[in-house]
Amino acid sequence: MNLDALKETLLKAALNHPHEGSHETISLLLRHWSVEVPSIFRPSVDLNPVYDEKACIESLITPLEWFITGIEKPKELLERLKNVCPPPDLCGKVFKGGEPVYNCRDCGMDGTCVLCVDCFKNRYIVMMKWDSSRTCPLFCFSSSQHKNHRYRICPSSSGYCDCGDKGKC
Repeated sequence: MNLDALKETLLKAALNHPHEGSHETISLLLRHWSVEVPSIFRPSVDLNPVYDEKACIESLITPLEWFITGIEKPKELLERLKNVCPPPDLCGKVFKGGEPVYNCRDCGMDGTCVLCVDCFKNRYIVMMKWDSSRTCPLFCFSSSQHKNHRYRICPSSSGYCDCGDKGKC
């Protein structure tokens, strides 16, 4: 089934059953994924796990968004939700292989705790060391305060940003 026909079917099903996917609709989505996932994530000749991120979003994520939201342009709904909801305490950015990450030996719980470049340079990160004389957590990873910490930059192999996790600051 092509993407336009899938979109039409998913949106129609959402109108008929707004809060529950019918078994046929769920089966259709699973059949679509069973065809698309192997074609997008097939290994290359040298067995490197490289995939087409744009195809993944268009063929896998967007149909799932249609199914969940029941609207043709789920990005608009998600943007509206983002504007009315407070930002998350945790970053959670998923690292691509080789992407630079920061590891702070003063703040991190262990050597695996890392931050993405944006969080390391731009955000005040709550690192939850409570001092009896203070009523709020200390802020460690702002660019201005981090200059006195011992940290290293290294390439990521995988994982996600630990920004906002409780540390030992």
